Amino acid sequence: MKNIKWPIAVTIALTVMLLFPGVFAAADQDWVSVLGQDAMINFPDDIVFSVRFSSDRPVERVTLTFMVEGRNSTRREPATVETGDPLSAEFVLKTRGGSSLFIPPGAVITYSWTFEDEDGNTAKSEPVIFIYMDTRFEWDTVGTEMVTVFYNGPTQTRAETILEASNLTLVNMGALLNTSLSGPINIVVYNNPLQMQDVFPFVSRTTSSGLITLGQAYNKEGVILIMGSDRRIRGTASHEMSHILIAEAGEGPGVRLPAWLNEGLSEIGNLEPGLSYDLALLMGVREDRILPITHMSSSPGTPEDAILLYGQSRNIVGFMIETYGQPKLAELLRVYKSGNLNIDDALMQVYGFERVGLDNLWRDSLGLPHLSEERTPPPYPPAFPWAPPPRSLHPLPRPLRGLRASFPQIRRGSPSSRTPTGPGPVTRHS
Repeated sequence: MKNIKWPIAVTIALTVMLLFPGVFAAADQDWVSVLGQDAMINFPDDIVFSVRFSSDRPVERVTLTFMVEGRNSTRREPATVETGDPLSAEFVLKTRGGSSLFIPPGAVITYSWTFEDEDGNTAKSEPVIFIYMDTRFEWDTVGTEMVTVFYNGPTQTRAETILEASNLTLVNMGALLNTSLSGPINIVVYNNPLQMQDVFPFVSRTTSSGLITLGQAYNKEGVILIMGSDRRIRGTASHEMSHILIAEAGEGPGVRLPAWLNEGLSEIGNLEPGLSYDLALLMGVREDRILPITHMSSSPGTPEDAILLYGQSRNIVGFMIETYGQPKLAELLRVYKSGNLNIDDALMQVYGFERVGLDNLWRDSLGLPHLSEERTPPPYPPAFPWAPPPRSLHPLPRPLRGLRASFPQIRRGSPSSRTPTGPGPVTRHS
């Protein structure tokens, strides 16, 4: 385990000031010398990229080229050139204002400069790599080869707990899905909602009202953000790390898994689940509010339906594992990731039925009527079967069997909860 301190004065995540006295160009293009470069982070608003250089001939334009690791695109932006001794150029990258501008803290950014003279000749600097971090705090790290946890304040023990849960999830879910990480993961842990409130993109007041995000996984960038004050921190960490592995196994460019399969699998990987999702599912059965699986491709708009989707998804995926085994589930993700089939065709190729068929088979297992049948709420919720993990895996959590009409009260603040429990905020995973 590594333990590194990142003081603000020297960390590359906060201010990158690398001096390159040599020439960063091909041998026959040595007319530009880069004297210094900087990527100044003003979190969460912008990053100011700047370069100081000298040139043997007039420079017509300077271009910044940069890429956020994991994103399949490279951006090129014209910089503003200032005359003087030395010459300088600057570009301000806005990082606040919407999802299209958003970069999660913990992301790795690579950038370089291209200089062009009036005849079109170019010279390029060597690339610089840095970690984009929240400059409001001083960060320490604990980590292993593939996972690094960034934390602030006297919270090393909690960071080590998150690291342990993340690495255990890599074993559990890696075996379940027949996959592994393709690159390292940075986990950034905030201590409370106040620290975390400026981290995410702008959302509408209606959408954000009453919601506290406990965790969010950014699969492409290899970043997980966690609100560390919840008592089931192992559950949050394992749920979000499961999302990363699920994306490795079943998603690709332009290919996104439906919410029921993605969230159901992430809850299978949850090392410390609460009862909220199970209770929501039981109440959904009792009140005849079970969602058709064809309506579960994305998260619903209300917290009540969202938590029902989580509970229902976990039980459907558990049914698939228990009834048809782990290999078929891993094959489903592999087939779907190819992008050649939609989810119904992928299910038909692997299992021999589409979503409606799966939905009705799952309902059969619980004694519920099919989608096409008249539905009468049962006098009490039935017992719910659950899929145990393959014997070769570490034990994964499983909800209680045999819950009936009398339920414990849902506790506020559970990392599994997205349903209101009275006045106050609702907590949620990604």
